[in-house]
Amino acid sequence: MHDTQYPEDSFEGKMKFPSYAKNLTTSSLFVAIKEHLYSDLNGEAVILSTKNGKYYGLNQVGRSIWKAIKNPTNLEEIQTRVMDEYEVDNETCNREVSSFLKTMWSEGLIEVLDEKTV
Repeated sequence: MHDTQYPEDSFEGKMKFPSYAKNLTTSSLFVAIKEHLYSDLNGEAVILSTKNGKYYGLNQVGRSIWKAIKNPTNLEEIQTRVMDEYEVDNETCNREVSSFLKTMWSEGLIEVLDEKTV
């Protein structure tokens, strides 16, 4: 197994969504894959992907986002949840949430859906 630990104060990443996902809209929905195990650990979380055998450590913000995407959720709803729970400005929240979602997508842990497909 491989452990991917995300920094405590940032989810800054360099990964990009695939070219077909460039057309993300406000109706695009993010949802966690079903093939995973999740556990809360003292305010943080661990995810084990049963698809790739890797496990991932999430800090409190990552845990909050992960809980938000248990069901299909759009970017605005995710950002609102994070901003309600943490003291963060809109620009930083947008950047960090987007980066986190891109990382989770690149690891195969989330799917991006169109509202019409749900």
